[in-house]
Amino acid sequence: MATKTPQDRKPKAIELSITRPTKGVELCLNLEKRSEWEALEVKREDLRKSPGDARLTGGPLTEVAREITALEEEMAAATVTFRLRALPRKAWSDAKTAHPPRKDDEGDKILGFNESTIFDQIIPESIEGVTGPDGEEVEWAAEKWESLADEMTTLQYQDFKNAVYGLNVGEAAARLPKSLGASLVMARSAAN
Repeated sequence: MATKTPQDRKPKAIELSITRPTKGVELCLNLEKRSEWEALEVKREDLRKSPGDARLTGGPLTEVAREITALEEEMAAATVTFRLRALPRKAWSDAKTAHPPRKDDEGDKILGFNESTIFDQIIPESIEGVTGPDGEEVEWAAEKWESLADEMTTLQYQDFKNAVYGLNVGEAAARLPKSLGASLVMARSAAN
C-alpha cells in the first residue's frame, strides 16, 4: 500500500466559528445589611483574639459566627448574576470610535476611548442573561440597564466595567487557558 503524500491528503471540512468569552458578575440587590455584617466581623475577630472559652462550641464566637452566616445568606438570597459576553471585534472597535478619548484626559488617551461614556453603551450590549439566586433565568431587557445602573454603588458599577473591559481587551480572555495545577494533579493521578 502506497503512503499518501501531503498533496494527496484532503483537508478536513471544519466549520470555523468563534464562541466569544463570557464572565459572570454578581450584583447584590440588598446591601443594607452590609454595615451590620462588618460590625459582626469586627466582633468576631475581637472574640477570636480574646483569651478564654470564646472558641468553644456554643460560646460567644459561635453565636457571632451564626449571625454572620445568617446575614450572608440573606444577602446571597438577594444576589443575581449577570452573564456578560465579549463583543465582536468590530462592535468593540465601533464603540471606541463612537466614544473618542477626551482631549484633556490622560486616562482616556491611554485607553483609546472616553471611559466616562463608553461603558453606558457596551455593558447593556454585553449582557447575555441574568440568573437569580436560585440559578433560574430572570427576565431581562437591555432597557432596564440604565435605571438599574443609576442605583448601583460606584464599586458595583466598576465590577461591570472591569468585566466588560477584560472580556474585550484582556489578554486572558483571548487565549486558551492552561491550568498548571490541574495538569500536575492529572500527571500524579496517571502515575498511580
